[in-house]
Amino acid sequence: MPLRLFGDGRDQTLKRAIAYALAEMDQDWRNEHSAERDERNAAVAKLQGDVDELRGKLNAMLVLLGGAVGATKMLSRTHDAGGGDVVELPKGFLRRVHNG
Repeated sequence: MPLRLFGDGRDQTLKRAIAYALAEMDQDWRNEHSAERDERNAAVAKLQGDVDELRGKLNAMLVLLGGAVGATKMLSRTHDAGGGDVVELPKGFLRRVHNG
């Protein structure tokens, strides 16, 4: 829908001024929030490194304790597309023992 406030060349000038103002506001917003975004991305990368380190330590512990059967499968990532990882546990991983 065309902007027609004045019915002459001022309409085009007004459209250009509004578009310029919006572009400047968008650039200002991006500049203000880029540091926050970089900080958040660094924190996420550090946490991902910590998770990977813990996954490796758990795998080593399972190998040392003789539970290496299925350890690789248990610690493998099975869902990377949706942003979260799903960890598959081996069958019988948790067993309840009823005494008495």
